[in-house]
Amino acid sequence: MKRQFVVLSILLLAVSVLMMTAACGAKKPLGAKAEQCGAEPAKESLAAAGKTAEPASSMDAEKLEQERLKRLEAEKAYQAAMTRFESEMIHFNYDSDVLLPEAQDILRVKADFLRTYKEVKVQIAGYCDERGSLEYNLALGERRAVAAKNFLANLGIDAGRMATVSYGKENPLDTASTEEAWAKNRRDEFHVQ
Repeated sequence: MKRQFVVLSILLLAVSVLMMTAACGAKKPLGAKAEQCGAEPAKESLAAAGKTAEPASSMDAEKLEQERLKRLEAEKAYQAAMTRFESEMIHFNYDSDVLLPEAQDILRVKADFLRTYKEVKVQIAGYCDERGSLEYNLALGERRAVAAKNFLANLGIDAGRMATVSYGKENPLDTASTEEAWAKNRRDEFHVQ
């Protein structure tokens, strides 16, 4: 009797499964993905989940946009600061590598830039006016570049981030042979590497 009951139970279970399978199969067209019967409530819950997920993804998109705008703003600020850094030169008196007070003020501002942008390396280029020999002016230009480098190093800027070069009397800003032109040409320029 027990055995008959077990066999009957198994048979009923098998018939139930077959009926459910047949009922589900009748609702779906051939080639449709296999889903359980009663998938409509699951679809509704997926749609509801999509509605809550949409604001989350819109929040993610908004956050990404804000981060992108911050990066753009930071890049603009860097570009503006770098342009100021490179465009401002320091000048020297005739036959001198001594930093004038105005030059020291400019170098303090340049040190602030270099402290803010710690990854930046700079080349300091020394120039002279046309008077004097080529060799003399190359040496004087180097001393001028080194004077600026040492001043910046004394302000805490790592000397390894700064390179010097001398162009002597080559590449004058003003080619006239006047005191005004010579004063413009006695300079150090600063180039971000």
